[in-house]
Formats: sequence, structure tokens, C-alpha cells
Amino acid sequence: KADAVVATAPAVSAAPARNAAIAVEGDDDIIQIFIEDAREMIALINKTLPDWHADPANRDALLDLRRAFHTLKGSGRMVGASEIAEFGWSMENMLNKVREGKIAPSEAMFELLSRTRDVLPEMVVQLEGGPAPDADIAALRAMADALADNRPVDVAALTASSARAEPTATIA
Repeated sequence: KADAVVATAPAVSAAPARNAAIAVEGDDDIIQIFIEDAREMIALINKTLPDWHADPANRDALLDLRRAFHTLKGSGRMVGASEIAEFGWSMENMLNKVREGKIAPSEAMFELLSRTRDVLPEMVVQLEGGPAPDADIAALRAMADALADNRPVDVAALTASSARAEPTATIA
């Protein structure tokens, strides 16, 4: 569809789009606490996402999943980890719409959440000074926003984006 959100592969280049380490506000102790909390929220996502996917009527699993993203958003904003915070907000907002009955869970949503579950640990590693995630975080956020607005997304592009980018030729 013409209005579907599509994640496009970035142009192949030798240099990453941005520095690996993310600048955050706050002292190191507070950031370390956030990193520990973020890992706990990732563990909660890892536990609740399969449960909710297996039974989309499982409201407790939905609420626990939503709470994990809410915590990432709020805590991330408090310490200045804005990329994680805004990423968490996009997922939380989408799940809020499900909770409110404004949208229904879909396979595209579960694909996005699965990809998100894989990307979040990489974002935490980046916060610690490691490399940037290979995933296009902005595209994942845009997909969550589209799903929250009940607009279609290109699931094929989402699943294709889950493969690590390799400098290979593409077929147009």
C-alpha cells in the first residue's frame, strides 16, 4: 500500500551514522542504576512478549509488557538516555492503544515487538559505550507510531531489517 511505513536499509558506508557512545546527562552512578533497571525491563519483555503473543487476550501480559516500556521511557528520560526513552515511548503508546481498545494486536505488532526485544539490549550496550545497534531505530519507532494510528506497516521490511546489515549488493 502507498501509505505503508517501510523500513529502508541505510546506504552502505564504512562509517556508522553516529558515534557509538551516547551522551547522557547525570552522574555515572545514576546511569548505572538505569542500566540495571533497563536490563530488568528487557527480562520482563522477554518473559511477557511470548505469553501475550500466545494469548493476545491475556490482559496481564499486555499490561506487564506495557509497564516495561513505560519504565524504560520514564527512567530513560530521568537520566537523559533519550534514545531509549523515546523508543520506549513509541512502544508504550502503541500498547496503550491496544489496552484502550482503540487498536487490536496484529502479527505486524508482534513482529515489531520481537524486533524491539532484540534491539533493546544493543541500545543498552551502546549506552555503556559500545557500538550502535545495526537496526534503524527511527524506522522501528515510525512503525510503532503507524500501528498506534492503525496504519499498515510493511511486515516484510520489518523482518528483513532484523538481519544484520552486511555490505552486499541489493537487487532493485
